[in-house]
Amino acid sequence: MSAQRIRVSDREALCMTLRRLAYPNRLCELETMFNRHSSVISSVVSKVMSHIEYYFGHLLADLTVHRWMNLQNLELFSQAVHQKGAPLKNCWGFIDGTARRICRPSMLQQEHYSGHKRFHCQ
Repeated sequence: MSAQRIRVSDREALCMTLRRLAYPNRLCELETMFNRHSSVISSVVSKVMSHIEYYFGHLLADLTVHRWMNLQNLELFSQAVHQKGAPLKNCWGFIDGTARRICRPSMLQQEHYSGHKRFHCQ
């Protein structure tokens, strides 16, 4: 239920949240997709995110609880990333796929160049 006391199914609430987390988007674009006012979408997404944080936030608060996240696996992951062509030998994960364009650096140009995007980025 939203802050406006409008009922939304669990499935619709999850879909709203996933779509809201997808980039790029604005609430006004989601209004037509879900046939709901942006204030309703905003409050539903906020409630879902609070629920996720309450029940699963501990998984992000302490990364030592993950048995798969050990030195041996992280080395294996970073080797796999490097073997796929990444210049870094110690990169094992990615925040997201967003390439932030930067001016051509005077040092470490190759490490900052994206052949896929064809520009220097971070």
